[in-house]
Parts: sequence; C-alpha cells; structure tokens
Amino acid sequence: MESCKAASIYKRIVYCNTKYNTVVGEGGIKLLGSKRQRIAIARAFLKNLKILLLNKAISTMDNITEKSIRESLKSQGKG
Repeated sequence: MESCKAASIYKRIVYCNTKYNTVVGEGGIKLLGSKRQRIAIARAFLKNLKILLLNKAISTMDNITEKSIRESLKSQGKG
C-alpha cells in the first residue's frame, strides 16, 4: 500500500470494487497510460532497486501527480 501511495495510484486502486485484485489485462492493456505508469513506478518502489532509469515516466500525468511522484522518487532514493 505504501508503494501505491508513493506512486499516487492508491486512491484509484481502493476505488475499484476488487481493489488489488482488479484485472488490468496483459501488460496493463486495460489501463490508461498514466495509470499504467503509476503502477510500474509502484512496482519499482516495491523492488527497492539500487538504480531506476525512467524515460518520460511521468510525462502524461497532471502537474499535481507529477510533483507528488517526483517527491516520492527523491525520498525513495535517499541512502
């Protein structure tokens, strides 16, 4: 849940009837671009990676979500 909150996708997940069991199709095909990107970022947070390369990972997000994720990425990267 913390990874989803950091990726600004938590509220969208709990809004769904099936929450974390929601079927999104292979490769997230049933999701819009920004939601798919936020799920990918949440998964990266779960893996606690040493290096994370992002190429336009937040380009389709609104300014508020983008700022939130940038802050989460900075705090996850400390240490």
